[in-house]
Amino acid sequence: MTDIIETDRLSLRPLTPEDASAYFQVVNDYDVVKMTATWPWPVTEKYVQQRLLESQDRDQARNTGLGIYRGGVLIGNMGGHLEAHDVTGKEVIWIGYMLGRSVWGQGFMTEALNALCPYLWRKLGAVDMYGEHFFDNPASGRVMEKAGFAHVGAASEVWCKARQKHLSGEQYCLKVKGRQI
Repeated sequence: MTDIIETDRLSLRPLTPEDASAYFQVVNDYDVVKMTATWPWPVTEKYVQQRLLESQDRDQARNTGLGIYRGGVLIGNMGGHLEAHDVTGKEVIWIGYMLGRSVWGQGFMTEALNALCPYLWRKLGAVDMYGEHFFDNPASGRVMEKAGFAHVGAASEVWCKARQKHLSGEQYCLKVKGRQI
């Protein structure tokens, strides 16, 4: 299976340590990282480099991450990992994504997510897929809905490193049943 996905306007491929400088340009924005649970603020180039190195060491059979490129320029990233669902206990794919602020509102994330989902099912397995967003990021929920995810309800409160507090949000699910993989 190739790890490069082409859409009408984008290319998705694994990030490498060589992408650190370009990746830093995307994540060196509080408004971007505050919508994630795992990114701190402020972000340093050293942290980005370390995170890219750690991603290469992860179990590739259970985790995958891809950079989102437009015209060869890195504009964001996305990925998924296998994990037990916090309520059902069933193994599911959890997705996450971020996009640089300069390209918000242009449909790039929906386009990328539509390409990512079948790829994740082929690579990680045919299980339901879940995503979450903080309450103050409804645009992320619209992205998931446009990609076929259904709103499930409130998500469990999680720690946001950038904001240094627990936040609540919404959860969405894309059922594998009946989907082309």
